[in-house]
Amino acid sequence: MDNAIQTILKDFNAHRRLSNTLTRLSKLIEQQTLYAFSGDVDDIRRNYGLMLDFMRRGYTDERRNDLYDEMIGKTYRLIQNIQVELKKKDNPSYHDAAYRLASSRIDFDPDAIRQRLEDHVADMAMLSLEAPESREEHRRQLLQAHDAYMGRLFDHILLSNQWNDADASLYRMLLTSPAIDTVDAQWIVGAIMLACVNVFDLKKLEVLAAVYVADVAESVRQLALVGWALSLDGNQTLMVEGQKRTVDMIVEHDKGVEQLKEMQIQLMTSVNALYDDECIKRDIMPTLLKQGNMDLAQLSKDITQSSDLHDILHPEDSENMMSEVETVMNRMKEMAAKGRDIYYGGFCQAKRYSFFSKLSHWFEPFFWDNPSVDSGSAEPEDAREVIKSMLSALPFCDNDKYSFVILFSKMMTQLPANLRKAMIENKGGVMPMAAEDMTSASFIRRNYLHDLFRFHQLYAMKNNFVDCFRMRQRPDVVNVFVADDRLFGDTDSYKEMCYDALRFMDSMDTRKDEHYRTTVLTLLAAVPMPLRLSDRLFVAHYLWQHGDKATAATMYDVMVAEYPDNEYVLRGAAHSRLDRKDYLAALSCYDRLAGIHEDNVNYLLNRSLCLVMSGRVEEAMPTLHKLYYNNPDNMDVVRVMLWGMMNQGNSEQAVAEYEKLCAKCPDNADDRLNYGYSLWLSGRVAEAVEVFRAYLAMAGRRDKGTSRSIYSSFEADINLLQSQGIDETAMHLMADAVDVRPE
Repeated sequence: MDNAIQTILKDFNAHRRLSNTLTRLSKLIEQQTLYAFSGDVDDIRRNYGLMLDFMRRGYTDERRNDLYDEMIGKTYRLIQNIQVELKKKDNPSYHDAAYRLASSRIDFDPDAIRQRLEDHVADMAMLSLEAPESREEHRRQLLQAHDAYMGRLFDHILLSNQWNDADASLYRMLLTSPAIDTVDAQWIVGAIMLACVNVFDLKKLEVLAAVYVADVAESVRQLALVGWALSLDGNQTLMVEGQKRTVDMIVEHDKGVEQLKEMQIQLMTSVNALYDDECIKRDIMPTLLKQGNMDLAQLSKDITQSSDLHDILHPEDSENMMSEVETVMNRMKEMAAKGRDIYYGGFCQAKRYSFFSKLSHWFEPFFWDNPSVDSGSAEPEDAREVIKSMLSALPFCDNDKYSFVILFSKMMTQLPANLRKAMIENKGGVMPMAAEDMTSASFIRRNYLHDLFRFHQLYAMKNNFVDCFRMRQRPDVVNVFVADDRLFGDTDSYKEMCYDALRFMDSMDTRKDEHYRTTVLTLLAAVPMPLRLSDRLFVAHYLWQHGDKATAATMYDVMVAEYPDNEYVLRGAAHSRLDRKDYLAALSCYDRLAGIHEDNVNYLLNRSLCLVMSGRVEEAMPTLHKLYYNNPDNMDVVRVMLWGMMNQGNSEQAVAEYEKLCAKCPDNADDRLNYGYSLWLSGRVAEAVEVFRAYLAMAGRRDKGTSRSIYSSFEADINLLQSQGIDETAMHLMADAVDVRPE
């Protein structure tokens, strides 16, 4: 039934048809027995009926448009409230959250929420005044009670209807108040984001934007920025103006645009985690596992005499292993420095622990003594110090920190006493991986994205939620843009954001498969044409690489008219014109390029090719002979020079050179074709026939069995053949001679 309400919402966003929408809502309410909403529908319909009656009577109402917009807003919020109610019925995660709330009987009155959060901070502070023998037990009880409360508050926010001004004011006040714990504030931000991504609510979005621009803890601000960006939805056209206001708040902030740009890059590295995990398992883990076995033997001090003897006889083995480990560790550090998610695969299985069976725990910031984490450690104090030391060296996201605490604590209880003692003495023996400030805005933002990616990939009931890493209307396409021109407008800063992200995506180490190309081409189509020349060059190059050569060629032609002396523009335009065999136009570009770099072999060679193909062979040959003299091993120079020689009529001389070329490059089918031309033009017809047959066989293997006719090759090179006296009749006769083999 979620599809039915989504269809109503989509049509309402597109057409703003009030009467039709109210009729459809009434039917849905009747079908789903959601009679609690009937009164809201009746109120809006009654007011709309009065407006309609006034119009029929010929009255002019200056507030008509405002009143209609007001009813549109009420209807939109009603649709979203019905959507939440339907999720409670049909969506298992929402249904479970509703059951937990109903069972808790907690008062979520605004004053009660504020008081509960503030009291927790005060109660924790007062613990220091208690007697040591009762303090820890009381602390544990307080944390357990608060953890349970925050879990229900998370459910309350997730299931909340569209917020009004009072609701928004409450949460804006809570999240910017110094009187509540920043851990609680971050947890609440996660709940607001999850609620807004799944059922869009402008007021929730406004709260996230307001928190980002407020003077609060950086951890809260950056989570709010991520939540705001991933909650934006340009498809909610009825709420576009409101969303634009939040965009203005963000981009007008001191570092808003800069941090949005950073976030787009971080978003792309986050969704690349699966590919990074494959690389690590394939290229890095085998070496680390091998070294791990050696370290374990040393740590246990259980090395045999044969091992000692092996070390004496083959000391280079240990040195080689250390060198390999250093290489792969440096690669890991390099990946981490680029923001790549190097820990995703390592903790996937750990997400099966009971801690992660609860929805709210996926959004819970890491803090020591979390009562929901069962360490199972026989020596909690010692294990705690080791864990602290290791976590300070490893830049885990909060999800992975909880996984690590659970895994390591359980491992400590299972280790032999001597190994456990060695681990404690060495503080885990972990090589530091973090090269940046773990309190920086960039680090906080990236790790929160890693937390969210794990939720959408690994949570057992992930399919009950909208994946914020996928496009809303195209769930098959990865969402790497936080920007949307429907919300950001056609501004220079927006275009820069888009193309900075696309340029990074083009250069990043990832699987460049069909899915990747679909994603990028979809995004290219979704954003306006850039203004910066570097961005325009990038787009043209990308389109050319991925098959849209016509659009790319048009872009190059426009750019070369605007920037006639820019080398990058000239190079792109020349290449595109050469590809479509517009030799005179390409020649004009290569003339300028050769003027910029007089000794550039490629520019001079392509200029000569354009001259030859344009019939100006005599102008080209002096340059070609010079290039050949200076670059005798450059086969491309040889090929163009020989083509020029045939166009000059020096086919007999070309035959000998083609024989040498085919000997050096025996697998090049095109060389064999041109060798056949030289024989034919020299009158050695029988030999030419055999060479053409060899060419067809080679071309078939090259093109994986695709059949071709020799005549199609003749047609492609008709200018050469006709200039040397080969007419259409001769071409047909030669084609038949090649096709018909003697008995």
